[in-house]
Amino acid sequence: MINTFRVWAIFIVLLVVFGLVILLAGAAQKEGLVVTPKRVDLGKVASGTKIPFVINAVNTSDTIITVKRIRKSCTCTDVIPNESTEIPPGGVLKITGMVKTKGLIAKQATTLYVETDCKDTPLIRVDVALYVAVTCSVFPEALNFASIPPHAISTKKLIIHRRDSLGLKVRVQDAPKWATVTSYEFHQYIVFDVSIKPDREEGEGVLILATNIKTPAIIEVPLKYSVDVGAYPSPQMLLFDLTKESEANRQKNLSIQFSEDWRFNRFEAPSGWEIVTKAKGQWQVRYIGDNIPLAREETLKLYLNNGDGVERVKNIPLCVICAQ
Repeated sequence: MINTFRVWAIFIVLLVVFGLVILLAGAAQKEGLVVTPKRVDLGKVASGTKIPFVINAVNTSDTIITVKRIRKSCTCTDVIPNESTEIPPGGVLKITGMVKTKGLIAKQATTLYVETDCKDTPLIRVDVALYVAVTCSVFPEALNFASIPPHAISTKKLIIHRRDSLGLKVRVQDAPKWATVTSYEFHQYIVFDVSIKPDREEGEGVLILATNIKTPAIIEVPLKYSVDVGAYPSPQMLLFDLTKESEANRQKNLSIQFSEDWRFNRFEAPSGWEIVTKAKGQWQVRYIGDNIPLAREETLKLYLNNGDGVERVKNIPLCVICAQ
């Protein structure tokens, strides 16, 4: 009876081992289509580039497996093959992908779904990750508002060129109290209109712009202004074009805006010029000299003073162009 028990015990053990072998063999056979790698990290790439990658699909079964199609989660990705393809037992299918980064910024992810006719591996997911570095430039790097007329508002443009990083967004995070900023987008550009309304003779500050990415997360633009204290002539240079002889070309109107504490004193004109007063703050500058070859530049000196007896001189360029 003991021998019978041992026989049955050995039989049961062999049966269990045989069953495990069959199960393991079946599990190995169920592997079907194996795709490697299942996660592709393309790292940091430049915006506007096309980044290739390759994955391999291996048929580990003993029957033909058909890859019916490869679906993509993003139109930024192209995949070859793009049609139904058969893989024989032990065969390898090379799947080539391409990520187009134009318009993409910062951290991005796209997914491929490999659909097959294999019941054990009907759908295989492949994740593709990348970080698109933004290439943008700021012009100018600083805004200097020099010689702003008294009580006037001066405006300049700040331009951000996004190149291929069209997903880049920029907003105003902080600005000096004397600066007003508006913006609009134009193709590859973000344009900021920066207006300065001075609250004293000069000032400095920083315009801080925030982006929707990590690098650069902040763009800092130095701002500086100075008020033309005393007087502000308009135009700031008088150009006399005598290439076409006429009396109108020999005279120009000049308007001058004065600060509250400053008053007009006198003009000092070079030889060949005369100044005629038209109204308060308005004059006519006439060239009464002879025509000379080519061009000549001279200076009209404007003298002004304040109530404390301080005198200041403002230079106004005079330029004459004559025919040869």
